[in-house]
Amino acid sequence: MAVAFAARALGWTSHGSSIACWRQVRVFAKFVSGLACPPDHLDGLTAAMLKRWRAAQIDTNDGKKTLVTVRAFLLRDPRLATGAVTEELAKHIPGRQVMTAPPGPSQCLINVAVAAPCSGAARCHESSDFSHSAGCEG
Repeated sequence: MAVAFAARALGWTSHGSSIACWRQVRVFAKFVSGLACPPDHLDGLTAAMLKRWRAAQIDTNDGKKTLVTVRAFLLRDPRLATGAVTEELAKHIPGRQVMTAPPGPSQCLINVAVAAPCSGAARCHESSDFSHSAGCEG
């Protein structure tokens, strides 16, 4: 993977690009190192490992971006050019989900109360009641 990263780095025009990609590759490296039997080399990756990786990332926009980036690096390795691993890497990764409007009351369980607007030297305070919050259902 380091060889693929180095080869790809030659085309980057900013340090920010390499940092962003490195962070995503590092997420994958941590995942692989946390497996019960991590492979010594990329050719030791199995389709089952990549299915678990995909399942761990697919539910968030950041995870989808990480999947796309890591897939590009893995596909650069000739040892992964054929077989079940390649088929797993070829699976469609859905696009990012963009929220077009803020969640309505039926979508979000967070209840926020804001004080009336200030006038003069009075100070505004925003109060939030998170006692019933359970997050948005997205």
